[in-house]
Amino acid sequence: MTTNEAFHPARPGPWVRARSMQWIGASLLLAMAAIDLLVYVGEGLAFEYPGVLFLLNAAAAVVIAAGFICAPRLAWHLGALLTATTIALFVVVHTVGLPAFQLGDWLEVVAFLPLGPLSLAVEAAFLVTYAIARTA
Repeated sequence: MTTNEAFHPARPGPWVRARSMQWIGASLLLAMAAIDLLVYVGEGLAFEYPGVLFLLNAAAAVVIAAGFICAPRLAWHLGALLTATTIALFVVVHTVGLPAFQLGDWLEVVAFLPLGPLSLAVEAAFLVTYAIARTA
């Protein structure tokens, strides 16, 4: 026990901090999955390209979020890969587009929620949390 810990007995230890970061990461991935499902339903996408991409992204986010329970290190890396890829695809879809699919409106509103900026904010928050967790 160091001197600082003696004066701050309520300060959480490294395990508690790491577990808290994992909960935050998992929550952000679940929020990302919910946004993808809202886009799928709100845009009226069919269960074919590109709608299936949104469903696969949501499913991957849920699986990775569950991965924080048994393999948190792998879940962090896979979550970072998923969110970075999702941000990149968001930019591609809204600029040059994918084959047979292009969205020009960056502020697409579904059920009064601007899902584009909200999605980017959640994904960026996960990447920031990932960076903080890696340095802690």
